Amino acid sequence: HLAENINAQAVVSLTERGKSCRKIAAYRSEVPVIGATNNKETYHKMALFWGVDPVLLKSKNFKKELPKKLKDHLKRVFKKGKAVVCSASAEKKNSENFLFVQDI
Repeated sequence: HLAENINAQAVVSLTERGKSCRKIAAYRSEVPVIGATNNKETYHKMALFWGVDPVLLKSKNFKKELPKKLKDHLKRVFKKGKAVVCSASAEKKNSENFLFVQDI
C-alpha cells in the first residue's frame, strides 16, 4: 500500500486493456484510482470497475506518447507539491512493467 504510506493523491494505472487497473481497484484503497488509456473500449470498460475514474488520452503510440501525455494530465488535475503513484504493465510475455512516484 505504497500510495497510502506516502499520502499520495492517487494511484494511476496506465493500461491498454484494463486488466492491471482492475487488479489495483480490487484492493479497495482509500486512495483514488485513475485508469488511463488511449483505447476507447478500455476506457468504457474501466467505468464499470469499482472506485476507478477512467481517463481517455489521445495518443497513437502507447509506449512512447502516452506516458508524457499522462504526466501533463496529472499536472493539470492534481495539487502541486503532492505525489501520485503510477504503474503500468503490458499483458504480453517478456514485457516491461514499471512503478514510479510522480511529484506534481
